[in-house]
Amino acid sequence: MKVPFIDLKACFDPLRAEMMSAMEGVFERCDFVLGKPVSDLEAAVREHSGAKFALGVANGTDSLVIALRALGIGSGDEVITSPFTFMATAEAINEVGALVVFQDIAPESYNLDPAKVEQYIEANCRKTDAGLIDSRTGKRLRAILPVHLYGLMADMRAFMKMKEKYGIDIIEDAAQAQGATMTIDGKTVQAGAIGDAGCLSFYPSKNLGGAGDGGMILTNRQDVYDNAKLLHVHGSNQRYYHTAFGYNSRLDSFQAAALLVKLPRINRWLEMRAENARAYCDAIKNKLSAAGIPVVFSDEIGSDGKRPDGAVVLPVSPKDFAHTYNTFEIRVPDRDAVSKALIDKGVGNAIYYPLALHKQTVFSFLGHAPEDFPVTEAVCSDILALPQYPELSRDAVEYVAESLAVAVKK
Repeated sequence: MKVPFIDLKACFDPLRAEMMSAMEGVFERCDFVLGKPVSDLEAAVREHSGAKFALGVANGTDSLVIALRALGIGSGDEVITSPFTFMATAEAINEVGALVVFQDIAPESYNLDPAKVEQYIEANCRKTDAGLIDSRTGKRLRAILPVHLYGLMADMRAFMKMKEKYGIDIIEDAAQAQGATMTIDGKTVQAGAIGDAGCLSFYPSKNLGGAGDGGMILTNRQDVYDNAKLLHVHGSNQRYYHTAFGYNSRLDSFQAAALLVKLPRINRWLEMRAENARAYCDAIKNKLSAAGIPVVFSDEIGSDGKRPDGAVVLPVSPKDFAHTYNTFEIRVPDRDAVSKALIDKGVGNAIYYPLALHKQTVFSFLGHAPEDFPVTEAVCSDILALPQYPELSRDAVEYVAESLAVAVKK
């Protein structure tokens, strides 16, 4: 049986006629740049997310860069984030001239650990009239940038408390988690619509994926929206008059038109992703247990992040959180060999991420040692993503689980 890691055709083919009609509308109006589909999509995402403002940009990376600059973050500042994420998160911080400060992840969620962030702030930062100054670097700590990794929100309750306590901004990287929710003070809130700014990506593999690149900035702050809107079109609110150095970062009308076709279906697709995850957990636990392979869940892992010898680790959706499972991640012994064995059985898979950001060549100037982030190191060594997309069949899930049991047993 062949099970692709992701099957974009399974999503796009049923929508082809509707997509083509939406594209023809763009051609008829010739509103190729900042056209009606863009403003319509911004309004639709505002309504879906609960954010007051939404601004379409060219891609997810630009959403991070522009959000940082819209908050006035730049040279002389620093931003805390996770070393276990895609490069764009930290790259954006570096791009605006700020210093990246990595902190370790939590073993149960793979997201930035708020306890470790607060420990760092308490140990190294002091309040001054100029803001929170990091005595280790001499720079001003301006923000925390948690990543909602794999479709699960970071603990925004804890980070928003830090915002109030320390007077710093919170920027959400929600590229992998559009539509994910959690409960705060009895209210259900969505990824990207809680902090000072939230950043979305419409890359094809995301929860709401386009037919190419695209991104969006969410915010509840008028000043952040106004600044971002200025920056995303060359620092100009009036044609040929520029008050800032900005970017050419406009969401394409064709991409917006395609996304408008897909957005009404996102809630059902997220339900299907969650159903896949439950089916995976049941099937993997049954197949592996029958083969004598121990199975644990990520919330059973110790604080050092180490996977029990010989065990396979399954993900969890914590209480008060709705995990969207943009990818379905497990941890396995002898990961690279298991990955190859699955490919040999026709099962696509991927590694997100084999090398943490603090070990990347471009961040060598930070001087981090492996022991600085032990949980990140442990997870990088054995994380593996299995096929995941809404249309995944139960037969495919069973085949993947059976193939996994054989691969791990070897």
